[in-house]
Amino acid sequence: MSEPQHTAIPGFTLIAPTIWEQRPIGRGESFSNIEPPSLIIVLPWTGAHGRHVAKYTEAYQTMFPSASILCITTSTKDLCLRSSKRKQQRLQPAVAHILEHVERNNDRANILVHAFSEGGSNKAVELAEAYSQTTGTRLPCSAMCLDSTPGHPRYLRLCNALKKSLPPIPILNCTGLLVGGALLGGIWILYKCIKGHDNNVISRTRWRLQDPNHWDPTAPRCYLYSKGDRLIAWKDIREHVGEAVKSGAPVMDVCFEDTAHCKHAAAHPDRYWGAVALTWKRTCIDKEKRDSKIDLQKDTIEPVVSIPKPTTNYISDHNMAAATNKPTALRQSSDISVSSNTSSKRSIRVAASSFRAALKKPFRGWTKEALWAKSGLDDVYNFPTVRRRGAGEDSTDSHGH
Repeated sequence: MSEPQHTAIPGFTLIAPTIWEQRPIGRGESFSNIEPPSLIIVLPWTGAHGRHVAKYTEAYQTMFPSASILCITTSTKDLCLRSSKRKQQRLQPAVAHILEHVERNNDRANILVHAFSEGGSNKAVELAEAYSQTTGTRLPCSAMCLDSTPGHPRYLRLCNALKKSLPPIPILNCTGLLVGGALLGGIWILYKCIKGHDNNVISRTRWRLQDPNHWDPTAPRCYLYSKGDRLIAWKDIREHVGEAVKSGAPVMDVCFEDTAHCKHAAAHPDRYWGAVALTWKRTCIDKEKRDSKIDLQKDTIEPVVSIPKPTTNYISDHNMAAATNKPTALRQSSDISVSSNTSSKRSIRVAASSFRAALKKPFRGWTKEALWAKSGLDDVYNFPTVRRRGAGEDSTDSHGH
């Protein structure tokens, strides 16, 4: 059993076609006294190269070294040509892996799902449905992060995605765009006139992400997207955010201004990984509240780091800036943040280690604003900005990585 060399993910073992596993690399350090996820399921964008996926898995390995990571990749053939039934058959090894993990960890099984683009989100809903059909229960997803997804099917944006995937040679690019555009147009008309506007992979994925039969509607969600994304319209994702809020899910809404498709972590690692960390912390707070039935508002829980009670199910990084009564720019340059000039020279391993240490540090003589910052609501801005060494030397793929 082997996969093409470019899809191999460094440090991972192939357990089935397109399904990769990495065992824990060490004993984990949790955020404050909060338990880290026991399993992280990473679902990359369509056709993702292994070395690009590794940038995200390495960050997770550093933040949560005690967590196992399951990575399931997607190809264009898998996304567009295979039926849901066939996709779910191919996901059975992943379902078996998750079942084994849940049985081994019992009540301590906490699963974080992170999906990228339409390929990753489609893989997520197929996995959830396959798990449900096998076990009769929902996929035990404790929290979900959605990067640059879900959108609506839009012809011109599909053509733009096609253009990015074509060779840079002008004649091949133009020829491929003409042929591919005509083919996409034919498929578009087929769906519009015969199968129906909503009976396509993207639209079905969109509503299946909200299906309470397959997802816990109370599990926190984090949407990471950009107004600069030329493949997925940010308003489409914002619309889905509103639908999730209406369903009662705690939602973290992070909208970037200028980043390209699935490039938010590279351009703004502070906001990106801070939002992911905060989403997981919300998961643990809710779980602790349910398990112990303690009212957080009465301050009866005394963690190492004081965490305010969530006052709303909808949080954006702009809400947080206002909550501290302190301008974002000022907070970024304050003493409690890490200098971007210094941290940009560090590896992501050092940065995340510092982040964990900061969250565990007792507070003595700090201002109210600083306490709020270190509670996690300010980490969206103060997580150290880092860049992997040699990252600028990597070639880019169709998603700009």
